[in-house]
Amino acid sequence: MTHKPNNAPRTAIVKCAQQHENDIQVGGFISSDMLLNEWTSLKFLGDLDTETTFAPNVICGDIDSRLIVTEGIANAERLVEPILGEDSDKAEQSLISFARFLGKMHATTAGKSQDFERHLSNVGEPGPNDGEHRRRILAHLKSVLDHLELSQTPSFHDEVEHVLDAMLNPGPFLSFVHGDHCPNNVLISGSGIRLIDFENASFEHTLIEGVYGRMMFPSCWCAN
Repeated sequence: MTHKPNNAPRTAIVKCAQQHENDIQVGGFISSDMLLNEWTSLKFLGDLDTETTFAPNVICGDIDSRLIVTEGIANAERLVEPILGEDSDKAEQSLISFARFLGKMHATTAGKSQDFERHLSNVGEPGPNDGEHRRRILAHLKSVLDHLELSQTPSFHDEVEHVLDAMLNPGPFLSFVHGDHCPNNVLISGSGIRLIDFENASFEHTLIEGVYGRMMFPSCWCAN
């Protein structure tokens, strides 16, 4: 870029995923392709007809190079900072504001899964495969239980299948979810709240994400 466009942000974030012949898989996805999922998510959110901005805007990028440039959010703090701070009132208000923000994203994106899949196809990524998703969850669960040397009863497997059916057939609760809304991925600035790092985003059961705060953000370093 030889000059700064008039509408360019003051700061920008550049991400590039290196590709290797024997690239590792993360949750069933090639790691270098996870950046394409972030690109898809940002483009999808940016195209929504809503006054609320949920994520940074995409400035430019190159699919083949796995490179994306997005706007930087200036003068922002991460949600983790008020949560771990000494001001309990600020922590409470920050969490409530984020919960409302997240709920609005879910409500705004409900019923728009085909739009997201269209964006996925534009970058050459396949759409969701519920059967493969179920298989990965069950395989991961079995691996964990075997590692812990825990035996399972037939009723346990029946309950797991029941939960999986609810997850994979959410009905009106199907919406766009971030997939890793750890407080460290939530930016708060004077212009509002923004989510970042959408590598794991997808359309899934809204309540999977809705209970995350209730469980004290179990995947985030701030809770471990």
